[in-house]
Amino acid sequence: MKDPRMPVSRKILFLTHWMTDITGSSVVILEAAKAFQQLGYDAHVGCMKLTSPMATLLQQNGIDAFQLRDRVDPGDYDVIWCQHVTFGIVDIESYVGRPLPAKVIFTHLSPAVPLELPTYALEKDLASAILCNSEETLEAIVSIQGKTGREIVFGNAGPSTFKLAQRDRSELVRVLLVSNHHVPELEDAATYMREQYNLHVEKLGVNTGVYRLVTPDDIAWADAVITIGKSVIYGLLGGLPVYVYGPHGGDGYLTDNNYQRNRTHNFSGRPSCAKKTGRQIAEEIVTERESSLGMMSNMQRKFEIDYCLDTFIEALSENITKSPQIYVQQEWLFQHQLYRNAVESLLIA
Repeated sequence: MKDPRMPVSRKILFLTHWMTDITGSSVVILEAAKAFQQLGYDAHVGCMKLTSPMATLLQQNGIDAFQLRDRVDPGDYDVIWCQHVTFGIVDIESYVGRPLPAKVIFTHLSPAVPLELPTYALEKDLASAILCNSEETLEAIVSIQGKTGREIVFGNAGPSTFKLAQRDRSELVRVLLVSNHHVPELEDAATYMREQYNLHVEKLGVNTGVYRLVTPDDIAWADAVITIGKSVIYGLLGGLPVYVYGPHGGDGYLTDNNYQRNRTHNFSGRPSCAKKTGRQIAEEIVTERESSLGMMSNMQRKFEIDYCLDTFIEALSENITKSPQIYVQQEWLFQHQLYRNAVESLLIA
């Protein structure tokens, strides 16, 4: 949360479909809003569905959140961050022939989910920045609307506080399993690790009974983590060997040989989609950790640079502040109405 003594001079609005469960897209909004707060922004979140636990987390961090009903006046904000085809709720009609008051950031977190992809070409005309969580997502966005030069791969960056979790991990005693998915082989692996290898295994996620945000203390506690996606970044920042495995399967421990391939695909378990038994996973957790430890040691500084959200948001804020004003064109209104129709269909759903 921002220092209350810091004068607020700028306002940012985050638009997204839902802020309900603790999922990757909601956590991206929460963490980005907190990072902008640190720069002195007053952060607001507008969404179509708003319930706890995310509603409570936003409130606890001093972030105003509301359900979208009426059109949003871009003149009320300095920056608007759009996820999930929500741009249709922004009133651009009132600014035809004039510069749009707010700088607009479009964010995409999947190369395949329709809600995460550009619906109409208007995005490339209005965006001051187009954020993609991975190179795979970037390729999908460019294939749809062409390259603008404003695309940025932000790698699902995480808060710098996770760097505090770095410590010596020469011994394997504790394993953290983070997943919001039911993956039977991971359940079996947890049993094998406890019974066959006497490891202390803790689980976080919607199906585990421990449902909350991952914290730096969780990463500091563990000697290895099994996860995919957003939580992988917490491990990399914290110097923790990461075993990539989820509903798609996965390569196992991140090593020099498979890191770039997994990064390109958002550490999702793709493209290998290698399926393993619970016994295999447990054995690999114990026997193959050394190669991941070696990579972590060699690349820790690079991970701190590549995945620090605080640094990324600071640079992003500076870049969009300097970006040129965009004048709203009359011919854009038809496409904007299509965006509006998409938003209204989601509001009704």
